[in-house]
Amino acid sequence: MTTHGSGQRLLSLPFASKISALLVMLTGGIVLAGWLLNAVILTSGIPGQTPMNPTTAATFVLSGLSLSLLESPNSKRWVRRVGLALAALVGLIGGIKLGEYLFGWNIGLDQVLFGRQLQNLNADLPVRIRMAPNTALNFVLFAAALLLSGLGDRGVQWVTHGFTLAVLTTAVFALIGYAYDIKPFYSVITYIPMSFITAVTFIVLAIGLLLCKPGFGVTGIVLSDYPGGILTRRLLPVVVLFPIVLGWLRLEGEQAGLFGETFGVALFAVAMIVVTTVLVLWNGISLNRTAIERRRVEEALEASEERFRQIAEHAHEVFWIATIDFHRVLYVNPAYEAVWGRSRESLYERPLDWIEAIHPEERDAVAAQFERALHREADFDVEYRIVRPDGAIRHIHDRGFLIRNAEGQTYRIAGIAADITERKSLEERLQKQAHYDGLTGLPNRVLFYDRLHQALALAKRHSQQVAVLYYDLDHFKEINDTHGHEIGDLLLRAISDRLTAAVREADTISRLGGDEFAIVLPDISHVDDVSRIARKILVELTTPFHVKGHELFTTVSIGISLFPDHGTEPDELVKHADSAMYRAKQQGRNNFRFYSASS
Repeated sequence: MTTHGSGQRLLSLPFASKISALLVMLTGGIVLAGWLLNAVILTSGIPGQTPMNPTTAATFVLSGLSLSLLESPNSKRWVRRVGLALAALVGLIGGIKLGEYLFGWNIGLDQVLFGRQLQNLNADLPVRIRMAPNTALNFVLFAAALLLSGLGDRGVQWVTHGFTLAVLTTAVFALIGYAYDIKPFYSVITYIPMSFITAVTFIVLAIGLLLCKPGFGVTGIVLSDYPGGILTRRLLPVVVLFPIVLGWLRLEGEQAGLFGETFGVALFAVAMIVVTTVLVLWNGISLNRTAIERRRVEEALEASEERFRQIAEHAHEVFWIATIDFHRVLYVNPAYEAVWGRSRESLYERPLDWIEAIHPEERDAVAAQFERALHREADFDVEYRIVRPDGAIRHIHDRGFLIRNAEGQTYRIAGIAADITERKSLEERLQKQAHYDGLTGLPNRVLFYDRLHQALALAKRHSQQVAVLYYDLDHFKEINDTHGHEIGDLLLRAISDRLTAAVREADTISRLGGDEFAIVLPDISHVDDVSRIARKILVELTTPFHVKGHELFTTVSIGISLFPDHGTEPDELVKHADSAMYRAKQQGRNNFRFYSASS
């Protein structure tokens, strides 16, 4: 497993795998060119070394090409199929050559492909140039690893790395054999040996396969930022390379007569002890520093968690954390109990209590908004009502945000839910004050004009009539002067109640100020309907009012204007209704008059 700190290294490793594949193809191509041009130096790489078999070189070209095609992250399906086919061909060639040794097959693949070139060179070489059995086995193992890796199943990647490490081990053994002049390391029994250049090419090929998917398996362990990964990266190159180099220097010194065998063994032992001691001390010091730093980070994290806990436990807002599917609530602070009226334990046991507490009229809409936010992987901001167990309604403002891991994947969701019931109540009161009369509770002038605008817009679309009734109370000033403003205010409320009962539900009755009222009558079919409502108002007000022991009588004078006959704009209709009202007063009060331009 890798951590965020190793992310940049992981991003560059697939590119290194591509380079390895290209180097393998280039090496195979150069060797093939050497065979075609009869240039021995190109077939072996080092003068005096055993040449690479031409079939081996061709198989390396196929292996590198297959690796390049299969491990490209954005390769198309047909490209991957070609890569799998090439990997299978590599395994087939290796299997055939291995079968020649195991079962005595005489297929003659080398002679079929490169017979003339082999015939020209074999007479001049100490060994017959064939693909070595350990080389053939390596191609079979590599092909199997490549085919498994090409399937894309992470479950088999450890098997893939196992095959690849077997190839790498065989090649490293061959190099050690050449360094120490130990023939069994690079040659199986008396068979054809694996050439030096073949061993080097296998190492490059195996490393390329290990690096192509670095986030898991052996490579994931080596590249992780955990102590195991750090220790492996430091020790592995020294453990592998230092004995090889030291052994080669000892062998060369003994052969050159610089020192005897006993001194060489002692020198080898002392050098290994010194290097091993330095490595152990260096890594011990480094791991101690890492442990100290990690402890500091853990202490800082614990302090941060404690500060968060103290803040969250005393916050008035509800802070919550849940799984991305909301099937489990991971944390909710005590404010939840105060706001929702339910225990935190019940929410932990039944996470859906959160959703079920939402008001039935809003539950589906809130759930849908929540699902849309998760689908878009975006934060959400929503207001809704909840119903407490005692039946009380609370208004909630809930803001949720997604929590992502180091790889950018969403795995948690958190949020802050605030109780905004008081704010909502204040908004409602302010809204009522802005649009309703404080004394009577009727719509005020602002809301009256808004309703009139709406009625006229609807009437224009459907060719309907709208009536505006404008009236004030007759002799109301005398009642105020005689009985006082308190009685006058109570009378205005009583009159408002009777006027409301006299009109239709769709009509808007408004107090414009003082003792002046206005009514919007939408959807008028005939003028007689307006007259009937006006008469009903007059009749309602003829019955005396009883206010705090006083029997009070009052009447109204009503002026009426019609849309579209008397105007098309709100101000125009109100002005003409007002004019008609004064005409009604002049004609004796307690009556109504329609607007007439001639009057």
